[in-house]
Amino acid sequence: MKKILIAFIAALFLFSTALADMTGMEAPDFSLQDLDGNPVSLSRLSGTVVMLVHFNTYCHSCREEVPKINSIVQKYKNLRVIGIAIANDAEEVAEFKKNFKPDYELVPDPQKEIYTKYFVRTVPLIDIIDRTGTMVPGKIARRG
Repeated sequence: MKKILIAFIAALFLFSTALADMTGMEAPDFSLQDLDGNPVSLSRLSGTVVMLVHFNTYCHSCREEVPKINSIVQKYKNLRVIGIAIANDAEEVAEFKKNFKPDYELVPDPQKEIYTKYFVRTVPLIDIIDRTGTMVPGKIARRG
């Protein structure tokens, strides 16, 4: 009985993971405002490789990732990096920016619009979108 239960839980996990795999699909468009109130939407970035960094301002691992992401920003000048602050308002995101100094754009997502559209299950998590607006294979998440 114990083996059946473990197999069921594993199958359930694998099935739910497959539902969230957006590889090869068109990335869902979004429209949010950056910290200056300017609109940020994926549809305006057509022809650009985009890296979405899903994070939360209170996440310790997310804070640790900022220098690593900054180095990616410096190395790949044609890459557009956007940090999407899940469930954080502009004030929280501005404080995060002041304290951790990311070299990339930050966008508050207080209503979890991106969280839902992109099936974010954990943070930090990175989605890569190619020039055609297609999700590149796999999600990158920090484990442990």
